[in-house]
Amino acid sequence: MRRPGRKIVCGGTTSKIVARVLKRPVEVDPKDFTREVPPTGMIKGIDLVTEGILTLTKVRELLSNGMQKQSMGESRDGAAELAEMLIGVDRVHFFVGLAQNPAYKKTYLPRELETRQAIVKKIAQALDKRGIEVTVEIA
Repeated sequence: MRRPGRKIVCGGTTSKIVARVLKRPVEVDPKDFTREVPPTGMIKGIDLVTEGILTLTKVRELLSNGMQKQSMGESRDGAAELAEMLIGVDRVHFFVGLAQNPAYKKTYLPRELETRQAIVKKIAQALDKRGIEVTVEIA
């Protein structure tokens, strides 16, 4: 939290951990819920709080399709906000956990879901192609 720059948390469990450590509540903002992307949340001191793998998968899709900052328009779901934040900076540092969410094994989730690490790697590659310096720390 002491590092300069924007702070973004992706993942329901991760946001609960961050909120607990910061001793601040997580509030869900249902107004930006879409069929593809769950709603964002809010934690005081964090610039953006999103769901995890579904949102990251959509971010990868947006970046792969050549999304530009000015093309965001009215799309205001968590993935669009995150993608816009990522392409609006010079440098991104990802902290990626290794824990597996047991919900990923549920049959109602899309089969094309990849691991968090694989999705972040693809997002990092897309950002690198845009000239954004990216580092990934897996812990």
